Order: sequence, then structure tokens, then C-alpha cells
Amino acid sequence: MLGLPPSISEPVESVVRLVNSYLQPFVDVDDSSLIPIATVAVVASFTSFVVGYIGNQKRLDFVLRGFPTPPRNIFLGHIPRFINGAWEFIGESAKKFNFKNFRVYIFGFPLIVLTDPTSLKRVLHTNFRNYKKDRLTYNQFLCILGKGIVTSEGDEWKRQRLLISAVMRVDILEEVAESAVVAADRLTTKMIQQTKENPEFEFDMAEEFRCLTLQVIGGALLSMTPDESDKVFPSLYLPIVTEANKRTYNPFRALYPTLTNLEFHRAKVGLNGFLKDFIRRRWIEASEKKAKEAANKEVTTEEKPKERFRRKHKDILEKILFAIDECPSSMVDQLCDEVKTFLLAGHETSSTMLTWAIFECVKNRDVFAKVREEVDELFKNGMPNFDAAKDGLQYTLAVLKETLRMYSVVPVVTRQCVETDKFEGFEIPSGVRVVIPMYVVHNRPDIWGDPENFRPDRFLPTADGKDPDIDPFAWIPFINGPRNCLGQHFSLLESKIVLGLLIRRFDMVLSPKQTGMDTSSHILSPSLLISFAIAEKHPFIIPWGPKDGMLIKMKPRQGIPMADS
Repeated sequence: MLGLPPSISEPVESVVRLVNSYLQPFVDVDDSSLIPIATVAVVASFTSFVVGYIGNQKRLDFVLRGFPTPPRNIFLGHIPRFINGAWEFIGESAKKFNFKNFRVYIFGFPLIVLTDPTSLKRVLHTNFRNYKKDRLTYNQFLCILGKGIVTSEGDEWKRQRLLISAVMRVDILEEVAESAVVAADRLTTKMIQQTKENPEFEFDMAEEFRCLTLQVIGGALLSMTPDESDKVFPSLYLPIVTEANKRTYNPFRALYPTLTNLEFHRAKVGLNGFLKDFIRRRWIEASEKKAKEAANKEVTTEEKPKERFRRKHKDILEKILFAIDECPSSMVDQLCDEVKTFLLAGHETSSTMLTWAIFECVKNRDVFAKVREEVDELFKNGMPNFDAAKDGLQYTLAVLKETLRMYSVVPVVTRQCVETDKFEGFEIPSGVRVVIPMYVVHNRPDIWGDPENFRPDRFLPTADGKDPDIDPFAWIPFINGPRNCLGQHFSLLESKIVLGLLIRRFDMVLSPKQTGMDTSSHILSPSLLISFAIAEKHPFIIPWGPKDGMLIKMKPRQGIPMADS
């Protein structure tokens, strides 16, 4: 047709046939000459669209020529490959291009995939202001994140960051450690009782850790007891997270008139109502406490806001309330979003990290023995002081870091380029999205040597006490740079205490149902990993937890105290 290439002429000819067959019944015989005119108009418009679309693709190919790309359909891009396994496709492509930066396409929209630590430093650190958070990746979680620190940008993000970073000082970690011990003691009591009734009982540690981490964050954030957390969060918070995860990959679920959506709405209203009432009550308490301290001249009118954080507070929320002077409804809404953000960030990733860490410890008996030896030494005289707990358990901490490397519980983050950026011979146009596949970066053989092996010693200090020589942008589970995770020390401290205490108190063996859970050779072929590493609900749910739970048999260890709180 008109000498056009097949990629244009074939779709145009199809449109011509479609238009003619559609118009024929509506046109009188005497007016049949109108059919060619209408056809020409439609075909001209369609041809203009196709030519413009393909021209834009060619322009993007030229601008992004520094990034190789796998073969693709000119209209669908790499959609078919993503449908068949998104993580596997990204992993295979990275391997094919020797772990150099590359690009993939969703329809006609390019995504730049960065796997080089130098490029990651550019996007996450040195030029981070030019790469904003990509709303598409968290849109379904706005019901939890709201206008909190995760979703904010610019001056609003800076204001929130200053407030939250002041709250997350080292002294708040003492409350985290105490909450972690209390939660571990409570889980221990439950396990002992269950094993007395049935010595062969298999605990789903994925579910146990999910409840435990909610108890820890509830205690450190809101001074809630484990029982109070169990009454509120499983019924109001967990249904929201579960449904939001499903909607991420099937947004049309929100349109269905189902009982699930009714429960989702009920949980949102209930959680927001509970938290806002809770914050208002705590504001009244904080105001009375501040007034009393001022009357006793413990606080002067000249006291600066930052100095308020240095005084002892019972939880994170009280620290925030002491840092503000007023709490109108808009501030209550803001604090509600921040509390929900803390819940999401402090719960899901920590529970998944603990699940994979205990799996590796039980599977690797030498690792299990080293963790037990270390925690036995720390707790030999009972509960250690906070500094000893914070600075100790270095091998257990290395186990957690290696777990985050090997499993990358959050496998991917995205950013969107604000203004065209040029670096190292690359050009990323304004508006283009950047994908950072952590699970690929964390398993590059040229960086890690033997990434398929679980080796906590990678993260141990050197013989002279220095940190291991690891590129800070080759290990990024907490996103290095100004927008890094403020709760990373919270998560690691909580997790090493819980993991250490459980290994100290119990002998463990994997359930026979868990046999075959071998991830050693499948890190960059995640479809094989997905067969057991992703929840049954959907093959793309994040964080990357086990598909069917983590079943482990527990046997209480003789001669060891079963409580330390």
C-alpha cells in the first residue's frame, strides 16, 4: 500500500476492511460513494497515528541507543515476556547484556534498567532530586501511605524527613530492643505450649513473624501491648495490605462489587478512625505532660524543637507530638499517614527477612551453630544492657544482611527522570522511568563471586575491625542515598534479637513439606524461585515471601531460659 513498509501497510489494510464492513449497512445504495470518503478519513487518521507512533519509537531508539534492548514487538514492547515472568525476564536480560544497563518496553514506553553500581549512585545519591518516586509503583498503597514521607517530594519531603530522622535517633532503638524481647518471649511461650500438646506440630514461621513484627512496631511506635496489637492490626491493617498487593497487578479488582472490596473499605475506615482517635488522645496527654514540665521549669520557652527529641519518651509517636506545637485536624491526618507508613515499612520487609533468614539457618547447620554460640554468649548472664544488644550479635547481623542480599525481599524499585540527564555516555530523557532490580544487583557474579552460596562472612568486619569492602551501591536493600530507609536500624536490631533468641531456645528442623526448597542456582531465573518464593495469591506480590509459608518443627532446648524480658 502506497509503498509503506509492512509494519504500517498491514494494519492500515486491516482498518480499511473493517471500516468498509462496518459502514456498509448504514449507507444507502445511492450514497455508497460516501464509503470511500469515510474510509479515507479513518485510514488517514489511523495511518497518521501509526506513523507518529513508529516515528516516536525510532526517535527513542536513537536517543537511548546507549542502552541495549532485547527484541520486541513494535506495539506491545516486551509485554508478552513480562506476562510470562517479569523477574525472570529482567534477570535473563541482565545476564545476556553482561549486567550492563539496558532498556525494556511496556507498549511504546521505555524503562531503563540500571544494574551498575556507579549508575545507581547517580540516580539514588548524587542526582537524586532529578529522579522522583514513581507513583505507578505505589498507587494502590496510597490508602496506607497517604501523604507520608514515602510519597512526598521536594520541600514537603524535606520537612517530613527532618522530623522523622530526628525521631529515629539511636535512643528510640532501646524501645525497639525491649519490644523485640517481649514479642520473642510471647512467641516462645506459645510454641512451648503447642509442642507440649503436639511434639510434631509444624509452625508456619512466615505467619508467626508477620504477627510478631506487627507487635514490635506497635510497641515501639504506639506503646501497644502485643495483645492490643493482635486485636487491632490483623483485622484492620492486614486486609488492606493484602488487597492492595492484589490490586497492584489487577487494578480492575477495585471495580468489582465483591465482599472483598466491602471488607477493604471497612478496614480502611476502621484503621483511619482508630488511629486518628488514638493520636488525638495522645496529643491531649502530650500537651498536659508538656505543660506540667514547663510549670516545673524542666522545659524553658527557649527550648529548640530538636532539643525536645533528646528527652526520654515512651514511644515514637510521643517524640513526634513533643516536636510540634499544634495538632489541628490536618496534622492529625498527616500523623495518621506517617503511622501507617511506619506500619507498612516496619512490618512486611522485616517479617519476610526473618522468614528467609531462619530458613537459611535451619538449612545450613554451621550457620545455625554460629548464631547459637554468639547469642548464648551474649545472654549467658541474662538480658544484656542495651548497648551490648545493639553492638553485639555481629554474626547474626551478617546473617540478616546476607539474607537481604540473596533474597532481595523488595526486588525492584523505580524512579522517574524529571529533567533529561546525561552521564557516562548515557542519556535518560525527561519522563522516562528507571528500574532498579535489586535482586539482579545483589546476585552479580562479578561483584559477589559466588552469589548462589549463602555466606554471612561477606558482611563480617575485617580482622582489623573495619567494615567489609562492599560497594555501598552494590548492596541496596534499604536504598542508599538521601532517600534511604530511615527504619533500617530499627528492622535489623529487632530481627537479630528475635532470630537470635529463637535459635537459642529451640532446636529446629524443616518440615518434610519444605523439601526441595533449593534456591541456590535459581537467583537469576526467578520463575524457578517464584514456584516457592511468592504467595499463592499472585506470582508478583512484594515483599518476596515463601509461596506456601515456612513450616518448621520446634523442640524446646533443655537448660535454657525461655524468657528474658
